Amino acid sequence: PETPDPERLTDLMNQIMEQDVQLVYLVTSSPAVGRTLVQLFNNRFQPASMPLLVGQAGGFATSEFLESEAASSIYVMRQQILADRCPPEIDSLYEAQTFAAIYLLEQAIQQAQEGQPEEKLLSMVQDPRAELAAFRELIRDKLKEINLNTPCLGTVAFDNSGQNKELKFELITAQAGQVSIVAMDEFLSAVRQRA
Repeated sequence: PETPDPERLTDLMNQIMEQDVQLVYLVTSSPAVGRTLVQLFNNRFQPASMPLLVGQAGGFATSEFLESEAASSIYVMRQQILADRCPPEIDSLYEAQTFAAIYLLEQAIQQAQEGQPEEKLLSMVQDPRAELAAFRELIRDKLKEINLNTPCLGTVAFDNSGQNKELKFELITAQAGQVSIVAMDEFLSAVRQRA
């Protein structure tokens, strides 16, 4: 939630301590709530008894969160960014997703236009309201068919629900705003040390 209930969080922290929970998975779309949650854990637990914290994308993957002090206490799971395939000015997941979305939309529009006779495209310009819905549906259909290697995010192909079925994740940590990708064996080693 945008405003976590302090009483409910206190109860949750007590349960985590009582049950000796080793890993806590947090989800929020707000960087401020993400910082608050991590700070609550840091205030409540001693380093030796602190469960591993994993935050899922959303608020945790923003530069606002990753540049905060709280980011050093949590692993963040986010969509994989292929930095070597991104323009140099793109430095966040949000920017990479936006860039890839624009690229995908551009490709779908080009494919939709390629399949249309020129007189049909001219009629869209002359009577845009009548044809806009049909053209929008055609673009949607092209997006459903698409299987492209996009800049920044790699292969994108959508399932029937509109989700990327080729989605790949990575774990990252941030120290003083510097993001590092965490190898899965390194993460599993940290999990084993807690158990």
